Amino acid sequence: MLNDTIHKYKTLKEEVEDFYEIILKVNSGSWLQCNNGSKTRFKVRHITMLKSSLMVMLYNVIEFSINSTLDIIHQIITDSKLGYRDVTPHIRSVWFKYHAKAGSEKAFIKTLNEISQHIEGEKHINLEYREYIKKVNIFSGNLDARKIKEVFNQYGIYINFDDEEKSMLKVKNNRNSLSHGDKSFTNCSRDITVEEAGKIKDCVFDYLDNVYAQVEKYLNEEEYKACQSNIS
Repeated sequence: MLNDTIHKYKTLKEEVEDFYEIILKVNSGSWLQCNNGSKTRFKVRHITMLKSSLMVMLYNVIEFSINSTLDIIHQIITDSKLGYRDVTPHIRSVWFKYHAKAGSEKAFIKTLNEISQHIEGEKHINLEYREYIKKVNIFSGNLDARKIKEVFNQYGIYINFDDEEKSMLKVKNNRNSLSHGDKSFTNCSRDITVEEAGKIKDCVFDYLDNVYAQVEKYLNEEEYKACQSNIS
Protein backbone atom coordinates (compact mmCIF):
# COMPACT_ATOMS: atom_id res chain seq x y z
CA MET A 1 0.00 0.00 0.00
CA LEU A 2 2.70 2.49 0.99
CA ASN A 3 4.93 1.29 -1.85
CA ASP A 4 2.31 2.35 -4.39
CA THR A 5 2.16 5.81 -2.86
CA ILE A 6 5.95 6.12 -2.82
CA HIS A 7 6.01 5.13 -6.50
CA LYS A 8 3.48 7.88 -7.28
CA TYR A 9 5.53 10.33 -5.22
CA LYS A 10 8.66 9.50 -7.21
CA THR A 11 6.74 10.06 -10.44
CA LEU A 12 5.61 13.47 -9.23
CA LYS A 13 9.18 14.29 -8.22
CA GLU A 14 10.38 13.46 -11.72
CA GLU A 15 7.75 15.78 -13.22
CA VAL A 16 8.90 18.63 -10.97
CA GLU A 17 12.54 17.97 -11.84
CA ASP A 18 11.68 18.03 -15.55
CA PHE A 19 9.82 21.30 -15.10
CA TYR A 20 12.77 22.83 -13.29
CA GLU A 21 14.99 21.83 -16.20
CA ILE A 22 12.68 23.82 -18.45
CA ILE A 23 13.08 26.83 -16.13
CA LEU A 24 16.86 26.50 -16.33
CA LYS A 25 16.73 26.33 -20.12
CA VAL A 26 14.47 29.37 -20.36
CA ASN A 27 16.67 31.28 -17.93
CA SER A 28 19.75 30.50 -20.00
CA GLY A 29 18.43 32.62 -22.86
CA SER A 30 16.58 30.13 -25.03
CA TRP A 31 14.45 31.47 -27.87
CA LEU A 32 10.65 31.39 -28.00
CA GLN A 33 9.13 30.33 -31.33
CA CYS A 34 6.22 32.65 -32.22
CA ASN A 35 3.14 31.71 -34.26
CA ASN A 36 4.32 33.76 -37.22
CA GLY A 37 7.57 31.85 -37.37
CA SER A 38 9.72 34.56 -35.81
CA LYS A 39 11.76 34.08 -32.67
CA THR A 40 11.98 36.15 -29.51
CA ARG A 41 13.71 35.72 -26.21
CA PHE A 42 11.75 34.83 -23.10
CA LYS A 43 11.01 37.83 -20.90
CA VAL A 44 11.65 38.09 -17.18
CA ARG A 45 7.93 37.77 -16.48
CA HIS A 46 7.89 34.42 -18.30
CA ILE A 47 10.56 33.09 -15.96
CA THR A 48 8.72 34.48 -12.94
CA MET A 49 5.52 32.75 -14.05
CA LEU A 50 7.41 29.48 -14.35
CA LYS A 51 8.89 29.88 -10.85
CA SER A 52 5.41 30.57 -9.47
CA SER A 53 4.12 27.46 -11.23
CA LEU A 54 6.95 25.48 -9.64
CA MET A 55 5.77 26.60 -6.18
CA VAL A 56 2.27 25.31 -6.95
CA MET A 57 3.64 22.00 -8.22
CA LEU A 58 5.72 21.57 -5.08
CA TYR A 59 2.79 22.30 -2.81
CA ASN A 60 0.66 19.78 -4.70
CA VAL A 61 3.31 17.12 -4.07
CA ILE A 62 3.39 18.06 -0.38
CA GLU A 63 -0.39 17.83 -0.05
CA PHE A 64 -0.52 14.55 -1.98
CA SER A 65 2.16 13.05 0.26
CA ILE A 66 0.57 14.04 3.56
CA ASN A 67 -2.95 13.10 2.50
CA SER A 68 -1.82 9.76 1.08
CA THR A 69 0.32 8.71 4.03
CA LEU A 70 -2.41 9.63 6.52
CA ASP A 71 -4.94 7.70 4.44
CA ILE A 72 -2.69 4.63 4.57
CA ILE A 73 -2.16 4.93 8.34
CA HIS A 74 -5.90 5.14 8.93
CA GLN A 75 -6.61 2.24 6.58
CA ILE A 76 -4.02 -0.07 8.11
CA ILE A 77 -5.29 0.63 11.63
CA THR A 78 -8.86 -0.02 10.48
CA ASP A 79 -7.93 -3.21 8.59
CA SER A 80 -6.01 -4.50 11.62
CA LYS A 81 -9.31 -4.74 13.52
CA LEU A 82 -7.84 -3.36 16.71
CA GLY A 83 -9.79 -2.57 19.84
CA TYR A 84 -9.52 0.59 21.90
CA ARG A 85 -7.11 -1.05 24.32
CA ASP A 86 -4.94 -2.35 21.47
CA VAL A 87 -3.80 1.06 20.24
CA THR A 88 -1.56 3.76 21.64
CA PRO A 89 -2.88 6.80 23.53
CA HIS A 90 -2.10 8.85 20.40
CA ILE A 91 -4.47 6.77 18.28
CA ARG A 92 -7.08 6.76 21.04
CA SER A 93 -6.95 10.55 20.98
CA VAL A 94 -7.34 10.58 17.19
CA TRP A 95 -10.36 8.28 17.59
CA PHE A 96 -11.81 10.53 20.30
CA LYS A 97 -11.71 13.55 17.99
CA TYR A 98 -13.61 11.69 15.30
CA HIS A 99 -16.41 10.51 17.58
CA ALA A 100 -16.59 13.87 19.31
CA LYS A 101 -17.12 15.48 15.87
CA ALA A 102 -14.01 17.59 16.42
CA GLY A 103 -15.33 18.86 19.74
CA SER A 104 -13.12 19.16 22.78
CA GLU A 105 -11.74 15.90 24.03
CA LYS A 106 -12.56 16.91 27.60
CA ALA A 107 -16.24 17.38 26.78
CA PHE A 108 -16.31 14.08 24.93
CA ILE A 109 -14.91 12.14 27.88
CA LYS A 110 -18.07 13.04 29.83
CA THR A 111 -20.11 11.00 27.37
CA LEU A 112 -17.89 7.93 27.41
CA ASN A 113 -20.42 6.03 29.50
CA GLU A 114 -22.70 6.06 26.45
CA ILE A 115 -20.14 4.21 24.35
CA SER A 116 -18.51 2.12 27.08
CA GLN A 117 -19.50 -1.02 25.23
CA HIS A 118 -17.33 0.08 22.35
CA ILE A 119 -14.36 0.79 24.57
CA GLU A 120 -14.65 -2.14 26.94
CA GLY A 121 -16.06 -4.69 24.53
CA GLU A 122 -14.86 -6.33 21.35
CA LYS A 123 -15.76 -3.65 18.84
CA HIS A 124 -12.95 -2.55 16.56
CA ILE A 125 -11.74 0.96 15.96
CA ASN A 126 -12.81 2.29 12.59
CA LEU A 127 -10.72 5.17 11.27
CA GLU A 128 -11.60 5.34 7.58
CA TYR A 129 -9.73 8.45 6.45
CA ARG A 130 -12.34 9.83 4.04
CA GLU A 131 -14.99 9.63 6.74
CA TYR A 132 -12.60 11.02 9.34
CA ILE A 133 -11.79 14.21 7.45
CA LYS A 134 -15.49 14.93 7.00
CA LYS A 135 -15.65 15.56 10.74
CA VAL A 136 -12.11 16.54 11.67
CA ASN A 137 -10.26 19.33 9.87
CA ILE A 138 -6.67 18.07 9.92
CA PHE A 139 -5.32 20.78 7.65
CA SER A 140 -6.64 23.13 5.00
CA GLY A 141 -4.18 24.62 2.55
CA ASN A 142 -1.70 25.30 5.33
CA LEU A 143 0.88 22.56 5.06
CA ASP A 144 4.33 23.72 6.02
CA ALA A 145 6.99 22.00 8.12
CA ARG A 146 5.47 23.06 11.44
CA LYS A 147 1.95 21.98 10.50
CA ILE A 148 3.15 18.63 9.16
CA LYS A 149 5.09 18.01 12.37
CA GLU A 150 2.00 18.91 14.41
CA VAL A 151 -0.24 16.59 12.39
CA PHE A 152 2.04 13.56 12.59
CA ASN A 153 2.77 14.13 16.28
CA GLN A 154 -0.90 13.33 16.90
CA TYR A 155 -0.23 9.80 15.64
CA GLY A 156 3.02 9.30 17.52
CA ILE A 157 5.19 9.98 14.47
CA TYR A 158 7.92 12.53 15.08
CA ILE A 159 9.24 14.46 12.11
CA ASN A 160 12.43 16.21 13.20
CA PHE A 161 13.82 17.80 10.06
CA ASP A 162 13.84 21.53 10.80
CA ASP A 163 16.50 22.61 8.28
CA GLU A 164 13.84 22.73 5.55
CA GLU A 165 11.35 24.79 7.55
CA LYS A 166 11.94 28.08 5.68
CA SER A 167 11.64 26.47 2.26
CA MET A 168 8.43 24.66 3.17
CA LEU A 169 6.96 27.91 4.52
CA LYS A 170 7.92 29.76 1.33
CA VAL A 171 6.16 27.18 -0.82
CA LYS A 172 3.01 27.30 1.32
CA ASN A 173 2.86 31.10 1.39
CA ASN A 174 3.44 31.47 -2.35
CA ARG A 175 0.90 28.81 -3.19
CA ASN A 176 -1.71 30.41 -0.93
CA SER A 177 -1.05 33.86 -2.40
CA LEU A 178 -1.66 32.44 -5.86
CA SER A 179 -4.72 30.35 -4.97
CA HIS A 180 -6.37 33.25 -3.11
CA GLY A 181 -5.62 35.71 -5.89
CA ASP A 182 -3.50 37.92 -3.65
CA LYS A 183 -0.64 37.78 -6.14
CA SER A 184 -0.38 36.98 -9.82
CA PHE A 185 1.94 34.41 -11.36
CA THR A 186 4.02 37.27 -12.77
CA ASN A 187 4.89 38.76 -9.38
CA CYS A 188 4.49 36.02 -6.78
CA SER A 189 8.01 34.61 -7.14
CA ARG A 190 9.90 37.72 -8.22
CA ASP A 191 11.96 37.64 -5.03
CA ILE A 192 13.21 34.12 -5.75
CA THR A 193 16.08 33.52 -8.14
CA VAL A 194 16.13 30.44 -10.35
CA GLU A 195 18.95 29.03 -8.25
CA GLU A 196 17.01 29.65 -5.04
CA ALA A 197 13.96 27.96 -6.56
CA GLY A 198 16.13 24.90 -7.18
CA LYS A 199 17.30 24.88 -3.58
CA ILE A 200 13.71 25.20 -2.34
CA LYS A 201 12.76 22.25 -4.54
CA ASP A 202 15.57 20.13 -3.11
CA CYS A 203 14.66 21.06 0.46
CA VAL A 204 11.03 20.11 -0.05
CA PHE A 205 11.99 16.72 -1.44
CA ASP A 206 14.49 16.11 1.36
CA TYR A 207 11.73 16.84 3.86
CA LEU A 208 9.19 14.60 2.16
CA ASP A 209 11.72 11.79 1.80
CA ASN A 210 12.12 11.95 5.57
CA VAL A 211 8.34 11.90 6.08
CA TYR A 212 7.99 8.76 3.97
CA ALA A 213 10.88 7.11 5.84
CA GLN A 214 9.32 7.87 9.22
CA VAL A 215 5.88 6.67 8.15
CA GLU A 216 7.35 3.46 6.71
CA LYS A 217 9.15 2.78 10.00
CA TYR A 218 5.97 3.53 11.96
CA LEU A 219 3.94 1.05 9.92
CA ASN A 220 6.58 -1.68 9.69
CA GLU A 221 7.14 -1.64 13.43
CA GLU A 222 3.42 -1.28 14.15
CA GLU A 223 4.05 1.70 16.40
CA TYR A 224 0.33 2.46 16.44
CA LYS A 225 -0.22 -0.58 18.65
CA ALA A 226 -0.14 -0.31 22.43
CA CYS A 227 2.69 -2.13 24.18
CA GLN A 228 1.29 -5.14 26.00
CA SER A 229 2.76 -3.91 29.26
CA ASN A 230 0.99 -0.56 28.84
CA ILE A 231 -2.47 -1.86 27.88
CA SER A 232 -5.00 -0.57 30.40
